[in-house]
Amino acid sequence: MTAGRIGLIIAELDTLPERFAALLQTSEIEAGSRRSGFAEVRLAPPLTSVVELYQPLAEKRGIVLRLNIRSDAVVFGDHSPLFQALSNPADSAIKFAP
Repeated sequence: MTAGRIGLIIAELDTLPERFAALLQTSEIEAGSRRSGFAEVRLAPPLTSVVELYQPLAEKRGIVLRLNIRSDAVVFGDHSPLFQALSNPADSAIKFAP
C-alpha cells in the first residue's frame, strides 16, 4: 500500500466522528426530537461560508467555486446540520473531482 493511499485512508478515518454525529442528528430529526430548534434559515450565509471555507483548497486543485443564489432563498431547518449538509458535497467534489 502506498503512502498516498494510507494518507487517504487516515483522512477518511478522521471524518468518522463527524459522520456519526451527522447520523445521530438525522435520526433525532426523523424522530422529531430536534425539530423544536428548526426555523427559517436563509441559505446565502451558510453557502457563502462553505465557499469561503473551501475556496483555498479549490484554488490549489485548479477548481473555480462560484456561488449564485438569491439572497432571499430560505429553508426550514437547523443551521448547524444545514452547513454540514452543504459542505459535504463541496468537500467531496473538490477532493475527488478530476
